[in-house]
Amino acid sequence: MKNSKNSTSVQPSPIINQGEQQNHLRQIVDRLGSAVDSGDIRSVEGLLVQIQQSGNKSADNKFSQKYSKDQTVIDWVQYYLYKQNMALASIPAASIAELIGKLRDAVHGDRHVFFCGNGGSAGNASHAATDLGKGVSDKAERRFRCMSLNDNVPWMTAIANDYSYEDLFVRQLMNYARSGDVLITMSVSGNSPNVVKAVQWGKENGLHTVALIGKNPKGPSKLEGLADTVIMVDSNHFGRVEDAHMSICHMLCYAFMEMPGLCKIEPANADQLA
Repeated sequence: MKNSKNSTSVQPSPIINQGEQQNHLRQIVDRLGSAVDSGDIRSVEGLLVQIQQSGNKSADNKFSQKYSKDQTVIDWVQYYLYKQNMALASIPAASIAELIGKLRDAVHGDRHVFFCGNGGSAGNASHAATDLGKGVSDKAERRFRCMSLNDNVPWMTAIANDYSYEDLFVRQLMNYARSGDVLITMSVSGNSPNVVKAVQWGKENGLHTVALIGKNPKGPSKLEGLADTVIMVDSNHFGRVEDAHMSICHMLCYAFMEMPGLCKIEPANADQLA
């Protein structure tokens, strides 16, 4: 059947198929690769900001216009990838490097590293503990003491049933955590009550607390003003933020796996990480 005169054909997505923007991004990516190879962290950060800015508000609005009932599946996939890349580009490289340093200090000090979160973030917590405890420890000269607070289901259900879901993580920390340990939490909203309570307890008991969060559209979240280290992904889309959080966890782990000498660096020589 032929299309009527009033029918509208779906055109290629305006951002992905603009040759000028593609060439611009290719140039930035080429420069980014060179900066990474040379270890020029400041240039890497600047280029990541340029990538983020290349998807400016007006372009984003044009792209969003294709997010409609007339959109094809490939249009949707391209849009999702575009937004995912924007979320990843918002991760501050300097903050990740500092956190890698905290983990290096933890393994040198025989400190424990804890992970926790809810839902998809719970899966990320278990994944991160596995990578750090098995993958990194197998390759590094030192073994990490680490665990996910999401993995002991009988204990978790006992806590939730006998006390409250809000106590899910903090009561496990009461058994295991000591001053100097590291607590890495993940919460897209930044307001998960059981995560907030765990971070509060951690700060009161000398842990270095970390909050991986998303950008809350309602304003600053509770974890933003509470955790010692806050790394925010510039998105409030649960899937994209959780994927970005897992990318952060992979960077924390693969830094030790792909830079074998990292565990040899004593805390007194931390400037070698800069």
